[in-house]
Amino acid sequence: MKLTEIMRAEVVCTERFGFESVDGQVGIKQIVFEGTVSGSAFNGKILPSGVDTQTIHGEDKVLSARYLFDGVDCEGNPCQIYVENNCANFIDEKGRYFMGHPKMATNSKALSYLNKELCVTEGISRPGIGPIIIFYHMERD
Repeated sequence: MKLTEIMRAEVVCTERFGFESVDGQVGIKQIVFEGTVSGSAFNGKILPSGVDTQTIHGEDKVLSARYLFDGVDCEGNPCQIYVENNCANFIDEKGRYFMGHPKMATNSKALSYLNKELCVTEGISRPGIGPIIIFYHMERD
């Protein structure tokens, strides 16, 4: 299998909400975001309704983000892409803080493979701004 980068999302966090349980064992964060997307498959923006819900149980953090892209596909046609990305949080030596395999849906004919084929994401940390999320299409050899 081969991973091919198809787009990058530059996330800008706009609001943060959350709380911690009384005993300090559980924390919930919701981060609202928007941003831009560019790449060989799609160019456009992240609509300002994106939200990442982070659930923290002790040392374990689970990320669950849902967001919409609006822009043009690789053929220049207007389209939208829905992304649901669930993954565990970590920090590695490359600055990545998550890797996931998002569920995606689109109304683009050229990108219809996103509706059914596996993609992979990795998040590169940008403290104080928001991550860069790199989307890869997993191609079979």
